[in-house]
Amino acid sequence: MLRVLLVRNGCKACLEFIRIIPRINLLLPLDKQIRIINMWEREAFGLKRDLIGDRFEEEDFADYPILFLDGILISGALWSEQLKHFLDAFLKKDYITNR
Repeated sequence: MLRVLLVRNGCKACLEFIRIIPRINLLLPLDKQIRIINMWEREAFGLKRDLIGDRFEEEDFADYPILFLDGILISGALWSEQLKHFLDAFLKKDYITNR
């Protein structure tokens, strides 16, 4: 199971994702949370400090934010409400408590 959000500095859509993901993570057990990775070092300096980023091809980084959930790749912006509703529906079975 791989759950990761790839973001970069200056991306307005990324800020919306960064605002919502921690709230969702509070509802998930630690081993099922979405990890947020800032790809700034990779893009600016070519540094590959995170092995998760190495799983993706360079073409995958065309449109930030990039959300990878259990084999599903979501690239580009979603409205914050769309993202919240999608994550609630997709991850509800993993929530620690029912809402």
